[in-house]
Amino acid sequence: MYRWDGGFIMVDREHFDQAVQWYEELLGWKCLDKVTSWVGRKAFMKLPRSGVVTIKSFEGEYDHFQSITTEGNVRLGFATYDIDKTLHYLADKNVAYTDINVLPNGQRYCDIFAFENTKLTIAEEPRGDDKTAYPPSGIVGFGNVNTIIHVRDPRLSAEWYEKHLGFNIIKVDEAKGFAHLQTEDAYDRNELNQSLWDCQ
Repeated sequence: MYRWDGGFIMVDREHFDQAVQWYEELLGWKCLDKVTSWVGRKAFMKLPRSGVVTIKSFEGEYDHFQSITTEGNVRLGFATYDIDKTLHYLADKNVAYTDINVLPNGQRYCDIFAFENTKLTIAEEPRGDDKTAYPPSGIVGFGNVNTIIHVRDPRLSAEWYEKHLGFNIIKVDEAKGFAHLQTEDAYDRNELNQSLWDCQ
């Protein structure tokens, strides 16, 4: 069973400390700890609402770690309660972003260009009863859609993720060109007796 563990945001090793500082100052994330090991440096960043993401330095000469010419088809997604307010804040900080699009479930989303032009996806979701005060960026944590995987064939891809990684298929809509999958969250599974996170 594949379990969601929060993922890595990769940065150049020479700019590791600046990256941590950027995410703390601009997005309001908190560095819990930094470690150095044979696979590089890591900083564990606590997100304002919930979740931890790891900033990881590129190490070694492994081609599969970094490509200058190609771009991956997977987006790490974060939640905001007001995408317009978040983008206004980011524009004031000279952070570029793409046009706003709409997911098949109706959520508005876009990519932002974070430190060293790393693309991160933000998706707007309802605030509900949450009255917590958050940092000005408004990027509060992982949301109800935490990963967007771009594929050519949603049904075939969904079946692959189900068979090989243990994802649950919630819905496949070939007419609209998407599949909605869920997987377990590692921390919630081990500490809080299981929670499911969404991928689209």
